[in-house]
Amino acid sequence: EAILSGNRRHFYSYDLGANKLVKQGAILGHYDERNLSKLEVSSMRNGKLMAVACADSGYILVLGQESKKLLFDLKMNGSC
Repeated sequence: EAILSGNRRHFYSYDLGANKLVKQGAILGHYDERNLSKLEVSSMRNGKLMAVACADSGYILVLGQESKKLLFDLKMNGSC
């Protein structure tokens, strides 16, 4: 699976095996986030987490790799 993100509210997940592209909408609870370009997929827990560092708000959003849903968020002092 490949995750494609950019300077948008949404991102795409591409399933290589099924040759299918799925648009993932805005992240629940963080609709005002406009830049998901800093998305990282974790190697911890067998790669079941991915994180987005939101440059404007200072939040780090942690998403489930399989569900693409928000698990929890972390707030930094200031912005990224």
